[in-house]
Amino acid sequence: MINLRGLNEFTRFFDGLELIEPGVRSVAEWRAAAEPQPRPSVVEVSMYGGVARKP
Repeated sequence: MINLRGLNEFTRFFDGLELIEPGVRSVAEWRAAAEPQPRPSVVEVSMYGGVARKP
């Protein structure tokens, strides 16, 4: 089962946690600088990811 969520809905999963860089972003933007080109765009990936820790 897949639940489509917008950025605000997804970000709520991190309530009460301390976001760590890069925080909540499109996973298309989580790329190593040396990764081969071309990279997929935000529109092509359409998925968010996040990094946080308990305060």
